[in-house]
Amino acid sequence: MDRTAEIHQANHIPTTKNNKRRFKKHDDYSEPDIGIYYKNIENMPWVLNVPFPIAHPKEKVAIYDAYFFFSEWAKSGGTQYTDWYFQSPDRLNLDKTLY
Repeated sequence: MDRTAEIHQANHIPTTKNNKRRFKKHDDYSEPDIGIYYKNIENMPWVLNVPFPIAHPKEKVAIYDAYFFFSEWAKSGGTQYTDWYFQSPDRLNLDKTLY
């Protein structure tokens, strides 16, 4: 197991064992000098933490296509559409999720 590879919730500081050379690789847009960690260039987080189980997007469907307000929530840094994951027709595209 490679202990130097870490994934955390957005903006959580990595441990001292994290290999900082992994930042800015692939789709990572971490900027440790200004406290940005584990997001892509569009502010999308690497990890989600919701208070209850949610419907998963179908295979090859992006979460922002399954949940109408996910992108706005992520781009706002979590300040807007804080209920983006609610299982209601105005929040969830039923054609693009599994139950």
